[in-house]
Amino acid sequence: MNYLILTSAILGIGAAMDGKSTIDFITQSKGGMVEGDPVMVYLYGTDKPSSFKVIVVGAAVIAAEITLAFLACHFFPHLKPFFAAQQLIQAGVHIYEYFRNEKDLAEYLKGN
Repeated sequence: MNYLILTSAILGIGAAMDGKSTIDFITQSKGGMVEGDPVMVYLYGTDKPSSFKVIVVGAAVIAAEITLAFLACHFFPHLKPFFAAQQLIQAGVHIYEYFRNEKDLAEYLKGN
């Protein structure tokens, strides 16, 4: 199996987890918590995106990143280990953010 396919799947799962927690903290805090990533705020057009926008824009960004990795590795196969490592690191960050978002939301809801 091509390990870039595997790392892309792991990245997709991590990003989906992060997106779910973003939706949770925006909706459950009733706007009291906002998206903190300036790049995503720019892409969403707001720091309080709708659930639909989080899903669609987030999926489009991850799909574009995966597509770029596959295109680069098609033309430069020696880069495959670097892109695979990048995807695993990025997936790890997404998973970390999922747990951090959920923890922050629980603390926020306790106080309100």
